[in-house]
Amino acid sequence: MANNLDNLNDILFQSLRKVMDDKLNKDEIQIEIERTRAVAGTAEKIINAGQLALKAAVVIAAQDASPEQMPELLESIPQRPQKLAPKKPNYKTITAEFDENEYE
Repeated sequence: MANNLDNLNDILFQSLRKVMDDKLNKDEIQIEIERTRAVAGTAEKIINAGQLALKAAVVIAAQDASPEQMPELLESIPQRPQKLAPKKPNYKTITAEFDENEYE
């Protein structure tokens, strides 16, 4: 099983289906509820770690930081995720190209 959000969603929905199973007796339902709470708690930690990694990737990309400047904990994060944070635009170039007389 791959460690990705699709599989995590599958596991969460599987847990929900087990809890909602009409064939389970009261004790079995209680066991499934406890198991589902444990799964949901772990899922929350995984999602929070993913959100932190995403935020760190955006900051790294925006700052053009070198790997030497990053904490060891963040070493596995790509240095410039192109789809997340493109380089900052050069506002001097953009404003120099703007001719306000064109829009009168």
